[in-house]
Amino acid sequence: MTTIDIPAIAGTELPQLDMNVSRVSLRCALAAVLPHVGDTDSTHRIRLALADERTLIVMATSSYTAITARAHVIDVIWSSEMPVIDIEPRSAREILSVFAPPADKDERSVWEHNGFRVRVTDTEVTVIESAGMLDDLDRVLTVPRLRSTPADDKAPRFPDLARLVLRNLLTQPSVQDRARVSVKRLEPFIKSAKAYGIPDLTLRTFETVHGLIVHVSEDAVGIVSGSERAPDAEAEQAENLADLWQRQLAPLFQPITKEGADSE
Repeated sequence: MTTIDIPAIAGTELPQLDMNVSRVSLRCALAAVLPHVGDTDSTHRIRLALADERTLIVMATSSYTAITARAHVIDVIWSSEMPVIDIEPRSAREILSVFAPPADKDERSVWEHNGFRVRVTDTEVTVIESAGMLDDLDRVLTVPRLRSTPADDKAPRFPDLARLVLRNLLTQPSVQDRARVSVKRLEPFIKSAKAYGIPDLTLRTFETVHGLIVHVSEDAVGIVSGSERAPDAEAEQAENLADLWQRQLAPLFQPITKEGADSE
């Protein structure tokens, strides 16, 4: 990535990162990860990281669920490094509230084709929505940038979600045909799907961990941890339930008519 020297301006803090990001994809990514934010000091945050010149990864985890989402970077104006940016959940909600799309369909279409200017310093993240033809002023919101835990600090750190998600995406699907997952743990993914306007989720078991990979959309994928149970006990319970249902449902079969038999 190309860097350039920017002269210091009195009274201003030089940005570590200055870029334009797709309005739609950034809003979708923030809305998708918000339901997964944890409640500990290390997980009560949303992490944004520049993966390359065209991709901003947005992440969150509650320990029981984890999600990574992509936002499309239109261009990088300036970057002194590849910073990791942590913001508070309430800051993400502010961004979604302040920078809502217009209600008018035509205006919304124009709005969606433009980007947000995002400037990041050591202490702040500023989002700018440039004024349109009908607007007089830019809309600007500045939120605090949270301190990331240094590598040599013994305090709890934000989990390495990039490594965790990728590792499990690359594993072979599990041979187990059953997976137990709390309904409550799936609820955040239902909210994530709504952020993208997706009507369903794709779930896949994987070998290394008790849980599921959840494909929310092409731009969002996550992991939900499951309940550990002995495979033998799980198989025995499934067999017993099948036998029970067979005994109770078989007597209720409707008589098969000639027409019904021909159609089978």
